[in-house]
Amino acid sequence: MRMSAVVAALARRQLELLPPRAEAWNVRYRQLAEGLRRVAGIQVPDRDSGEH
Repeated sequence: MRMSAVVAALARRQLELLPPRAEAWNVRYRQLAEGLRRVAGIQVPDRDSGEH
C-alpha cells in the first residue's frame, strides 16, 4: 500500500517523537514498578533488557 505525501509527512513527524516518548514511558514504568514492588502480595516481573 502506498502512502500519500500527507500521510508520509505525518508519520515522519511521529517517528521523530518516538524516542523521547519511549523514554518518558520507561521512566513512568520504573516509578510505578518501584512503588508496586513495595506492596505486600504484588509481584512485578522484571522487564527484558531489550524492552528499554
